[in-house]
Amino acid sequence: MTFTSYAQNFEDVILMRALADVEQGFYIDVGAQHPSHDSVSLAFYERGWRGIHIEPNPVFAEKLRIARPDEEVISAAISTQANELKFFSIWEGETPTGLSTGDWDVARQHLDHGFSIREQVVPSIPLSAVLDNCCNRNIHWLKIDIEGMEEDAIESWIPSKERPWIVVVESTIPGTAQTNYEDWEPKLLGLGYEFVYSDGLNRFYVRSDLETIKKRFGPGPNVFDRFVISENSLFSPVSTSISDLKSQLSLLGQELDAEKQVRNTAVNAAAVANKLVKELESGLKEAQAHIGDLERKVEAMRSSRSWKITMPIRFLHRLIYNTSKATCLSYKTRSLRPLAHHFANAALSATRRSPRLKKFLKLTLRIAPTLGQRVYGFAQRHPPNPAAYYSNTATSQTLLIRSVRRLDPLRQARVNQVYERMQ
Repeated sequence: MTFTSYAQNFEDVILMRALADVEQGFYIDVGAQHPSHDSVSLAFYERGWRGIHIEPNPVFAEKLRIARPDEEVISAAISTQANELKFFSIWEGETPTGLSTGDWDVARQHLDHGFSIREQVVPSIPLSAVLDNCCNRNIHWLKIDIEGMEEDAIESWIPSKERPWIVVVESTIPGTAQTNYEDWEPKLLGLGYEFVYSDGLNRFYVRSDLETIKKRFGPGPNVFDRFVISENSLFSPVSTSISDLKSQLSLLGQELDAEKQVRNTAVNAAAVANKLVKELESGLKEAQAHIGDLERKVEAMRSSRSWKITMPIRFLHRLIYNTSKATCLSYKTRSLRPLAHHFANAALSATRRSPRLKKFLKLTLRIAPTLGQRVYGFAQRHPPNPAAYYSNTATSQTLLIRSVRRLDPLRQARVNQVYERMQ
């Protein structure tokens, strides 16, 4: 299960991994300071653990009592010095810091860096007294972080029956990366502990008889420890920046996906359009080929002998159709018969006059026997007038033109043109 790390340098993450199979354990936090800021114990407290807090700064001791009413808070310093000692609270303006110490040399360094000092006398007790009061219970971890007073605290640890499983001790000179564990480590090793891990700020020791616990140390905090950073952590701004970058990256990813979708839509539309264009081009080629084929067939038909032979029939059909249509629009029904009689008589006279036309008409009427019988019948009923035929050729030639002068003027020019082509 994921938990929140509150410790300054992820000490709680390392301890949580080493003690993963312990439920509702017990701890002693020497130099506990704030109940939540940089707290090693809060992650365990939230998981049901309880313990003892030792804090000589009365401001932090009171905060601990308010935040952890079900835990013991000892407002005293751990030291070999009996009863009480001079304690220097380090303040930044009106805010107490976690840099308070009983070592004047360390306090003076903070004073040189602009911090203020409030000197006071606080109670002091040896570490062995705290351990002896635990009454035969397992102490799963002990943390000592008292700003340069670690050696004095370990010296106050007289061998006792109660021995914590894991001991975590700050191992650098306050405010620097320079180590100071050489001064107190031999004493701790002599109490039956083995060094197992360093995080650069602290050194971790495990009781010599706990082989299983020793094997759980090794790599630093990592993703497999399943923890998140508290909002008060020094690393929190970095985590926030990373989270913001991830959010921006997610938004950019969404915008990219939207652009890809638009592009894919455009590509698909272009593909459909190209396909349609190809289909239209193919259809156009087929249509052009069909038109060309039809034009060739029409040309072949117009060049054929049968088309030439049947030309007078088509001419007569169009002329009769157009004449009838025009007459119906401009004359009464009773005037159609005389007009048709004049037309037929003029056509018959023109045929009798032209040997070529007569020969062509005979050939044509052989193809249409029924029409031929009707034409021959009409010719027999209307024999030629020799006197008129030989005396006035111009009159017989213009009978057809005269018969159509009663037609619609728009039709006269076309009739004259067709008649001239027949000469």
